[in-house]
Amino acid sequence: MFLLASAAGEGIGKQQPVTVPAEQFTRPRAGSAGNEGWVLDETGEVMCVFDFPESARYTFILVAKGDMAGDEPPVMKITAEGRLLAEEEVRSERWATYTVQASIASGTHEIAIAFVNDFFDGKQDRNLYLRSLTVVPSEGVETPRPVSRAETEELKKQEAADVLARLDDSIDKVRKTRLRIRIVDAEGRPVSGAKVQVRQMKQNFLFGTALCSSMFNEGRPDEQKKQYLDYVKTHFNHAVTENALKWNIMQPTREEFHDEDLNGMVIWCAENGMPLRGHCVFWGCEEQVPAWARDLADDELRSEIAGRARIIAKRYKDLIDEFDVNNEMLHCTYFKDRLGETIHRQMFHEMKSANPEVVLYVNDFGVLNGADLSRYVHQIRGMLKEGVPLGGIGVQGHFGGPVDPVKVQEALDTLAQFDLPIKITEFDCSSKDEAVQAEALKTLYRIAFAHPSVKAILMWGFWEGCHWRPDAAMLREDFSPKPAARVYDELVLKRWRTNEEGRTNKNGEFVCRAFLGTLRVDVLGPEGGKLARRVSLDTPDKAVSIALKLPKASKSPKKGKAEPADNPDAPMGW
Repeated sequence: MFLLASAAGEGIGKQQPVTVPAEQFTRPRAGSAGNEGWVLDETGEVMCVFDFPESARYTFILVAKGDMAGDEPPVMKITAEGRLLAEEEVRSERWATYTVQASIASGTHEIAIAFVNDFFDGKQDRNLYLRSLTVVPSEGVETPRPVSRAETEELKKQEAADVLARLDDSIDKVRKTRLRIRIVDAEGRPVSGAKVQVRQMKQNFLFGTALCSSMFNEGRPDEQKKQYLDYVKTHFNHAVTENALKWNIMQPTREEFHDEDLNGMVIWCAENGMPLRGHCVFWGCEEQVPAWARDLADDELRSEIAGRARIIAKRYKDLIDEFDVNNEMLHCTYFKDRLGETIHRQMFHEMKSANPEVVLYVNDFGVLNGADLSRYVHQIRGMLKEGVPLGGIGVQGHFGGPVDPVKVQEALDTLAQFDLPIKITEFDCSSKDEAVQAEALKTLYRIAFAHPSVKAILMWGFWEGCHWRPDAAMLREDFSPKPAARVYDELVLKRWRTNEEGRTNKNGEFVCRAFLGTLRVDVLGPEGGKLARRVSLDTPDKAVSIALKLPKASKSPKKGKAEPADNPDAPMGW
């Protein structure tokens, strides 16, 4: 039963506050209820949902306390449908009130309270405790109604169903176009009854994976390498360096420089026509910065950063077209803390000056679930305003259970405002329940593929034998597929690839909708004449028409030599 802050027995009316005890929050995603209220002992958030009858200004009062650690208090963030309302340091170890005012539109809205800076070193443990949330309407405004867990779950299911129901139509609009093929004979007359087959040779959209470093050195048996790399070639058309580019791995001491694994990846990807993205030039988590670099004086560290940025951009020009410049800047702030905000701008500008063609990305987590979406938007907007040469937005997607389609859709829609390419850079779902893992892949891939701003999805590894979270791999140690792998094959290798065939009508025409990319058109005339052509489709929902002249059939074809008159001479694959 939700509690009213007003006198007992009064109904909810105008300007009456309503209080929700923390243990009754409707969408708890982290922590647990106890004698201390709701305990957030790691980074995460809890939510409650209200039906606001009027658009008005409301006051939100949180009762909270915190445990300090590392000389810092817990930071509490309050959001409404992902919009940041306030961010507060909870310095009191006793229950205290924290108040924020905000304008809220009428309708059902989720109010979330997040703990954003967990810290634990075995001796100190930073925690956030929540007791209650009270909402006070402005004078003369109807009191919001707390929505029960049961109602919330039904709303959530309906919202998710609505998002998923629209995806196939969106995919058809965003990823396909109308292809009209007209077949004529040598005299230019329409050929009816000709058999036409249209198949995908190359997709415009990029489906990628992180590459395991040990597959490019002596660390793996040859047969294992062959299985792994053959799978990459047949299932992906994009790749990213998982660890080979990271500073502490490439340069463990100031004098050492190990680029063997990275160079092996670069060569292999170039030989196989697979675009490779670089992850990551810098990573601002302290443990990811080489110890020798941390020991430098500030001016020396800044100089080393500038030198590495220029060297990487220049050395891999025309080989690696894009980079995550400084990974997880929202959460890993070592460089900023040491050298100030200007160091981020310098990293980007140094790389761009060394290679004007390179595309530079930000990359972070906590975005697709909405937890850090507003902070990410603020960061990106600030970088663009300062003239940082930002060329793309990277969004990680590490899940531990089901994917919330509403949150993912909202996050992508929000980031689309910047008119920059978005890539899902690191997808996986670590779950013992293989059905949950498969459904998470299906949901995330469908939403991302349906979104016009998303240009690629990269999973963060696919094989259990080389994965940072083995339970998240879609292939087992023996390379046998889990259900997630079968879902991937069904979507990416079958459903989202053009494979159409039919016969021309009386006007010599065959029409189909085809996925963007490079297609192969094979035609067999009613009298035996053959031809094959490549067709490139680049613009969604912009009809493309081509006319093809069918040669006369050979009167005495050589046995075993029934080749198309114009063979594009390219394998069917990626």
